[in-house]
Amino acid sequence: MEPCSSQSGSDNYLRSISFYEGTGDYYSHVMRRRLIILKAASIILIIVAVFSVIIGVVYIATGALMEYHEAFIGMTMEKLSEDNPRLATLAGIFVRLAGTLFIGVGLLSIAVIYYGLRKAERWAWWATLIGMGVVSGPMVAITNPVGGFPWTLAIVLLIMFVIAVGLAAREVFKRTAEESNTSIHYG
Repeated sequence: MEPCSSQSGSDNYLRSISFYEGTGDYYSHVMRRRLIILKAASIILIIVAVFSVIIGVVYIATGALMEYHEAFIGMTMEKLSEDNPRLATLAGIFVRLAGTLFIGVGLLSIAVIYYGLRKAERWAWWATLIGMGVVSGPMVAITNPVGGFPWTLAIVLLIMFVIAVGLAAREVFKRTAEESNTSIHYG
């Protein structure tokens, strides 16, 4: 085996897993455990991202105010259309825009998680934290006054996100004793 020092962090991480799997020692067990935790965290995060896509599809397909929006403003979309058709059109555009953003964040998050985070890429962890966390957390807080939104679902998804990002962080930023003692990885 020849050393390969110009590989990215995840390439070295994955190479070290395959290198140690054949040895049957402590490091093999540790690497397998890290891989399982990363896979579990990735699956949880992808589930959260899929809900974002689903909500986006519902918003785009409906293209109108949801029941909780109507309850907040005190009138139905039909009544709004009668009173102010341009405002009703703008509301429909904003709902579709929100749907598009939900889908965009969801699909981008799925790609980052699948292609980066599950391979222990640090950039992917940061992108997931910022992309999903900065969008989801404030969105829940900002839309709270509107009410009616399925808050139980939003809170459960937020808790799942925090747990999964925490699990992934443990594995993405942790270095084994072997990784710390050597800078040469074999490929």
